Amino acid sequence: YNSVTSAAKLAVNSLYKLERSKKIIVFDEFLELGIKSREEHIAFTELLNKKVTGAYFLPSSQQNLLTKYFTGDKYTSTEELRSNIDADTVVLFEGRKSQTILNQL
Repeated sequence: YNSVTSAAKLAVNSLYKLERSKKIIVFDEFLELGIKSREEHIAFTELLNKKVTGAYFLPSSQQNLLTKYFTGDKYTSTEELRSNIDADTVVLFEGRKSQTILNQL
C-alpha cells in the first residue's frame, strides 16, 4: 500500500470537517515521488498545519522533514499519542505502516 498524495489530501480535508477539538494524523510517507518528494512532503505538511492539531510521523526517510515543517503537536511514541486521545479526538491513520500504531492503541 502506497499513500497517494491526492487521496491523503482528501482524507485530511475530510478530517478537518469533523466537529472535534483535536484532529490527529498518524502518517508514514509518500513513496515513489522521485525528484518531487521533498516538495510534495513540504506541501502536505503545510496542509496539515492548517487542518490538524497534532501528528505522529512514523519512522521513514521523510520523518525529519515532516517534523521540521509541522507546527502542531508532535507525538513521538504510541504512549504519548494514546495519552492525548480523548472523547473529543479524531485520528486519521494514513499510510501503509499506520495500521501497526492502530493495533498498539
